[in-house]
Amino acid sequence: MKYYIELTLITNGELDLYAIWSKLYTQIHLALVSCKETDNTSVVGVSFPDYRYEEKKEVNFGGLGSKLRLFATNSADLERLQLAQWLSRLSDYVHISSIKPVPTEKVSGHLIVSRVRTKPSKENLARRYSRRHGVSETESLQRLSDYEQYVDDKYTPYVRINSLSGQKAFSLFIKQQGVATAQEGAYTCYGLSVDSTVPNF
Repeated sequence: MKYYIELTLITNGELDLYAIWSKLYTQIHLALVSCKETDNTSVVGVSFPDYRYEEKKEVNFGGLGSKLRLFATNSADLERLQLAQWLSRLSDYVHISSIKPVPTEKVSGHLIVSRVRTKPSKENLARRYSRRHGVSETESLQRLSDYEQYVDDKYTPYVRINSLSGQKAFSLFIKQQGVATAQEGAYTCYGLSVDSTVPNF
């Protein structure tokens, strides 16, 4: 990843940071979908420079901060997003930087920014499973062998997004962690990946 754009969220009393994140990330998702590859992936990855997650003895605390970076290998991929157009209604709440080269002298490592799923109760999962597959809740409970894939942490930083297909709101929980080496690959249309990295600076 050689180029990036930085977005800074601005609160002015009308909308709080969470509301701005919700509106902003929905538009970012639409921009990434508009430029997606044929296999429904994206060449643009994201990071959250002010990302915080602290696991304390009694309290877990997390936050996305007030900045978002979008990265691409080519500046043309960032230009194709036409962020100013997608974010025009948020111009009072979001500052968009110009496309800049990644400052290699400031890069301190690499980040994997991925989506995580919080662990709902097993009973709630069973109800959902039984509705989708037309089986009893008892049978659903027996089939939930992959229950451990969910993380048991509802304090992971997240952004609330309105689903454009189902018209329902959902929480996109985001984990950002440092890794030793850069890894190339594809990203989702949320700019996230389980193995592809973005620079950390």
